Formats: sequence, C-alpha cells, structure tokens
Amino acid sequence: GIAARRPGDASLAALLRPELAAGVAGQYAEALAGGSSSRQVECAGRVYEVMVAPVRDDAGQVAGGLLIVQDVTERARLEQARVDFVSTVSH
Repeated sequence: GIAARRPGDASLAALLRPELAAGVAGQYAEALAGGSSSRQVECAGRVYEVMVAPVRDDAGQVAGGLLIVQDVTERARLEQARVDFVSTVSH
C-alpha cells in the first residue's frame, strides 16, 4: 500500500517518473499557490490526466497540494479514433 506522508516528505520526482514530474511541477506549484487545474500531459508514449488542488488547513491557509495522476492513454486513443472517423465520414 501507500503509507501516509506529511507535506514535504517526498518530492514529485521521487513519486513519479522524472520526465512526468518535470511536466507537472508547474501545475503542482499552482496548487501550492491556491489554484486548481486539470490538464492532459503526454509522457513516454502515454497520456495522463493531471489534476491539482490546494489542501487547506482549518484557518483556510494552503497547507499542501493534492496531485492526482490518471493514465488515460486508451481513452485518448479512442477519442482520436472517433474524431478521425467522423472526419472521414463527413468528407
């Protein structure tokens, strides 16, 4: 399983593939500054949905960040196939 960690216990590079960590570092910094976002990132032939949000303490101050990374390669491939099919049929 995954052990509970305190903020600052691990860097993104220790938790993710280094090239993926580099691709999401700016987005994670946005969460630490209080912002939320979601975007797709391509890395090593895979497509990932990356979602970030701030984690706030009882006083409403940002205490850390939440980072969710989901491999959506198959979904992205199917969506591209659908777009290609519609484009072919409509011409």
